[in-house]
Amino acid sequence: MMRMMNMARLLPLLLLFALAGCREQAAPEEPLRPVKSVVVTADRPTAQSLPAGRVQAHTEVSVAFRMTGKVAARHAAVGDRVRAGQKLARLDDTVARDALTAAGAEVAAARAALEQSQKQAERTARLLRRHAVSQSEREIAQRQFRAAKAQLEAALAREHAAAEQLDYAVLQTPADGVITERLVESGEVVAAGQPVFRLAADTGRDAVFDAPESLLGTLRIGGRLEVCLTDRRNLCSSATLYEIAPKADRITGTYQIRALLDNAADMPLGAALTGALPAGGAPAISIPAAALGNVDGRPVVWIVDPASATVSTRVVRIGNYLKDTVIIEAGLAAGETVVTAGVQNLRQGQKVRLMNSDARP
Repeated sequence: MMRMMNMARLLPLLLLFALAGCREQAAPEEPLRPVKSVVVTADRPTAQSLPAGRVQAHTEVSVAFRMTGKVAARHAAVGDRVRAGQKLARLDDTVARDALTAAGAEVAAARAALEQSQKQAERTARLLRRHAVSQSEREIAQRQFRAAKAQLEAALAREHAAAEQLDYAVLQTPADGVITERLVESGEVVAAGQPVFRLAADTGRDAVFDAPESLLGTLRIGGRLEVCLTDRRNLCSSATLYEIAPKADRITGTYQIRALLDNAADMPLGAALTGALPAGGAPAISIPAAALGNVDGRPVVWIVDPASATVSTRVVRIGNYLKDTVIIEAGLAAGETVVTAGVQNLRQGQKVRLMNSDARP
């Protein structure tokens, strides 16, 4: 009985010692987080391809009559090479000729009236010196002379306008070039300003591409492109970029760019083109886009310390965004290891296990 009582007293003490031993056991180590990584290198930029493009006229003009009328004759067709001032079409000019004839008759009548009023004014001036007429009669004769002179000037202006209208009945080429489109036929009635032909002027040829948004960072006005005909790769030319669309096409989401070709003598209008941004510039560091993170609105990457196998963030400066990569302008050095996957779940000083360690893809 005494033995049972002693055991009952010792049991709480034994439990206290067991609990204390549990507390003294060390907490298990945190497992290493597996991450994908890349060893960055500084490489010289390579040429970037552009989507398929086409050859277009540098200057395309819509040629139109400056008056309304019925097309009486057409003197040019699509594909014709024309010179500045060459006749392309003619309107029915019957009404315009009649108007010019009537204006000429008005000029003749006004000249006759002016001649008569001038003689009357001179005669009145002589009679006034002899006191044969009054001063008021002299003033009336002078007013009539001035009125006749003004009427002649008005008649001459109407004649000039009628002559211009007759000239407008003939459509002339505004510049040297090639007719690329015919928009009306003989016998049709056209309005003033309605395009009749489209003319590709001899002011050069453009290479036109629809560039994706990912290339906008590499495009600069005045930059150089290398383009070749798709079906004749040996026929190539350099080009100077002079226009970048300010907004994307609402259907394709691309931005139209235009570059003036240096040598387009054998590149026909509408021909398909391939193009590229030439390689050049100093070596640059690029990383996969997935490696880039954001802390407090600043771009960062996770750097792996090879000695301790821990990670830490570093702020970087972005040079450019490409399709799948990011050009780093500052903040990284060649040979450093950067985490490329799982950056959202990392914390400062966390130990990691590298699943791979390859050079930049």
